[in-house]
Amino acid sequence: MAEKILLVDDESNILDGYRRSLRGEFEMEIALGGQQALTCIAENGPYAVVISDMRMPGIDGIQLLSRIKGVSPDTVRVMLTGNADMETAVNAINEGSIFLQVLSEVLSLVNPAAFSRAERARRYIHHIVTFMKLGNPWQYEIAAMLSQLGCVTLAAETTDAVYRGQALSPNDQAQYDAHPSVAYALLSKIPRLEPIAWMIKQQNQPVAKSGESEMADMRLGAEILRLILAYEKAIHQGSSRTEAAHLLARQNTNFSPEFFRALVTLDPNAEEGELRKCGIQELAPGMIIQREVRSSEGTLLVSKGQEVTPTVIAKLKNFHARSAIGGDVTVSVPKTTIAFVKGAS
Repeated sequence: MAEKILLVDDESNILDGYRRSLRGEFEMEIALGGQQALTCIAENGPYAVVISDMRMPGIDGIQLLSRIKGVSPDTVRVMLTGNADMETAVNAINEGSIFLQVLSEVLSLVNPAAFSRAERARRYIHHIVTFMKLGNPWQYEIAAMLSQLGCVTLAAETTDAVYRGQALSPNDQAQYDAHPSVAYALLSKIPRLEPIAWMIKQQNQPVAKSGESEMADMRLGAEILRLILAYEKAIHQGSSRTEAAHLLARQNTNFSPEFFRALVTLDPNAEEGELRKCGIQELAPGMIIQREVRSSEGTLLVSKGQEVTPTVIAKLKNFHARSAIGGDVTVSVPKTTIAFVKGAS
């Protein structure tokens, strides 16, 4: 199957935005609505990934992706919706076995500390794979984005304690240590995500060398994910970026020197930009939260380093409406927009 993506929406300005954001990173085509998408599939398919909006006139996202399943079962189908309600999710899964981008959004609601870590790792890996000019960069970014998915089974207080460097009880530690295996169990049954699920499962341990050439990309992805998560943890606990990169290089002398050169060249200003206070009503997707947001009862709502998404905005607006948080948050606007990978190929 050709490694190309089809983007579907009924609004041309959104498609233009996708094209600008992903230009040069993926081979992609666009379709204005469901009917045009079916024509593209018949004439130019199959596609590795089809990403569709949910609400479209005529053929909606669920109907479109369900029909694609019938003609191209190996295509990964991703539905984007600002209406992440249970009914929509159930209909999508029942009618099309669709891999929803809402997976990571659910994690952001259930366990903000875990989601924030995954988002930071994804942004770092985007820089790494671009610097190293790795093929199929989507797989490394998706592995990072979903690396903490298993934390949905944990109490938010557990992951919050881990990221604060606090000791866990033996039982809580065992549950936390198992989260990569939980994510593997959730993801390994999704077509074309088996390699990514394997990378995620290996995230806390060095990968043993193997002579199997078909495993090379998977081993590389697992090692990159492991090292990036270690890098993220070191920074989160107070190390500078340079200190964290040099420490990992000394501890992993057999790994690619180019990887560590890429770490050193990470530009914090490109991600952090200028810090400023922002009213909740003025938040926009793509901003980065630079100071954690907690409710008046002390519950962590959004972690430092988390990228603002429509779901984050809705969550903060709801808590503000209940007077559970103040009206301002500290954010930065990245100087360079890092493309958000919506699906896998």
